[in-house]
Amino acid sequence: MFGLGTVETFKVFARVATGNEVARGQVESSIIIIVDLLEALDDFLVALAWLYFAWGIYSLFLGSKDALVNYASWLRVN
Repeated sequence: MFGLGTVETFKVFARVATGNEVARGQVESSIIIIVDLLEALDDFLVALAWLYFAWGIYSLFLGSKDALVNYASWLRVN
């Protein structure tokens, strides 16, 4: 997802750098560029959420037993 967000961001910047859409001066093209950038940001945020979720699952089930001292008793998996 991080890679997808990066690729989408570069595509939008390349489209702006060529000047084809901005030179027209149309409001619709500016809105499309903003929406594309927001979609790329969404890809980054979803990737960050998945990364955080994966880290939590790993630390809960596969992490070292010493790290479980700080967890509540009902979170310990034996």
